Amino acid sequence: MDYEIQLIACCLLDNMLIATAVSAGIQPDWFTNEWAKKVWTEMVKRVEDGKTADVLWADGLMRKSTGECEPVFLDATNNILSVKSELMTAVEIMEHDYLRREVLNILNSATRNLQDEDPRTIACDAASKLMQLEEDNHEQETRDVEERIIGWVHKGIECPTGFPQLDYLVKGLEPGVLWVVGGHTSNGKTTFVLNLAYNLAKRSNCVTYCSTEMSHELIIRRLTTMISGVNPSITPSLPEEAKEAYIEALPSAITLPIEISSTLSLSEIRMTIRRKRSRLYIVDYIQMISTERKFDSEVKKLGYIVRELERLSKDYNVCIVATSQFSRPKDDVPSLWSYRGSGEIEENTDIGILLYYPYQQANFKEQQELEDNSKDKIINLAVKKNRIHGLTGIIKFAFDPQTMRMEEMGPEELNH
Repeated sequence: MDYEIQLIACCLLDNMLIATAVSAGIQPDWFTNEWAKKVWTEMVKRVEDGKTADVLWADGLMRKSTGECEPVFLDATNNILSVKSELMTAVEIMEHDYLRREVLNILNSATRNLQDEDPRTIACDAASKLMQLEEDNHEQETRDVEERIIGWVHKGIECPTGFPQLDYLVKGLEPGVLWVVGGHTSNGKTTFVLNLAYNLAKRSNCVTYCSTEMSHELIIRRLTTMISGVNPSITPSLPEEAKEAYIEALPSAITLPIEISSTLSLSEIRMTIRRKRSRLYIVDYIQMISTERKFDSEVKKLGYIVRELERLSKDYNVCIVATSQFSRPKDDVPSLWSYRGSGEIEENTDIGILLYYPYQQANFKEQQELEDNSKDKIINLAVKKNRIHGLTGIIKFAFDPQTMRMEEMGPEELNH
């Protein structure tokens, strides 16, 4: 009963959630309480008519219908901010409870008729109804899968990364897929995911970026640099025209559809993804995520976090790109086992990507050689695991510190 009240109260405070619940299949007959059925019916109708359904309106409706407002409903609305994040959980519980009630109705009907009718007839009738219930559910799931596959074939790469060679391997940023991008400190993980975010956002795709390493202001600075091509962080004294170009680009960076969150609490990430406001969710980085549960080792904690991120990507049909630190030893050629506290990270990720920046890993003499050969700004991106499409490979990126941009290198650039 509580979850029915929570669902209604959430939707009264944020009418946008009504469409989410309706699309999830919530109907009046899914509610067990008569006043809840009436309120839900009128809420949906009111919003469809372009009007607002709020707490005062619902209070007036209930007083008009029953003479008083339900005390439990008032309690729920007074404390709604603490339960709003549980909206989708409430939807899922109601869906399962609805199916349970349907099964109970079939069994209760069989029990009532047991004394008057042939048990074999009752058993056959109950079995037929149960089978029909299962078929209806299975047919709906099959139709959903079929529609998604047909849409995927027609659309091709629906959400490109902005990197053609990478898109060839992974087929863009697909919903229901978890990426884990690994690398040593200062090897380009954050730069790479920021480039992904920028590439999507400039095409009007919404992105959510969760990080505790970089503040909201610092992320906006980097995005402004990407737009303007001016980097105040590495230029001691900017000429006036460069300052003007940077300042002119600032409003564009601020208005990009990138939601920036400074939390890496797993419960907050879970709540953010449940809203399904974005095409891409970036979590930077896994080892910094805090959980509501306690673990006796980092490996178990990271395994739980990655399994949760994978489950969220599948349950809510969104793409999640998470970054991961490498373990301390600096391998010449990193592997999936290089993820720090790897354990289950490489097992549960769909797309496993490793970033390797040779210049950062080199000693002084080797760095001089790379500089002399103009290879000091090359970052290797290796798609080591591709559970979705099976294609793997290594792509070389040129990193430009002045613009903070990463660009794929073609064969002619590599030969040069």
